[in-house]
Amino acid sequence: MNVLRWILVMPGALLAAILILFPLHWLFLIISSPSPDAFISVKDCSTSFIFCFLEIETVERLGYGFITPLTIIVASSYIAPSKKVRVGKVFAILIALFIFWNIFAEQVYEFQFSYYLILIVLQIAGIYTGLRIIRDKFDPEEG
Repeated sequence: MNVLRWILVMPGALLAAILILFPLHWLFLIISSPSPDAFISVKDCSTSFIFCFLEIETVERLGYGFITPLTIIVASSYIAPSKKVRVGKVFAILIALFIFWNIFAEQVYEFQFSYYLILIVLQIAGIYTGLRIIRDKFDPEEG
């Protein structure tokens, strides 16, 4: 059984990240709905200050930047049968390498410095938060 859990650590963590993004996406769809019967509407600047300056899609993508690393690190630690903190640290290193690879090697989109800087800061904050969560949960005496 432990072998199967070790095999499922990476696919399970990636699947958890994908599954957590769906409710977040639905939340932003509800918020940005142009319908007058919508649950929440942010078309008026008096109700939500941040959406006056940023498109809802930009806020959603920045949210993904924080939630995805956080979810991958925490889910991988919960799935691993042992060495949970170490597994979380390995995934944090892999995510950080992926972030730096995107910064230096892969320039697919046109360069928008402020957007990518905010995205990188949120990704690093997601990594840090994920590491804090697993440390507090699985290794409280080290904190």
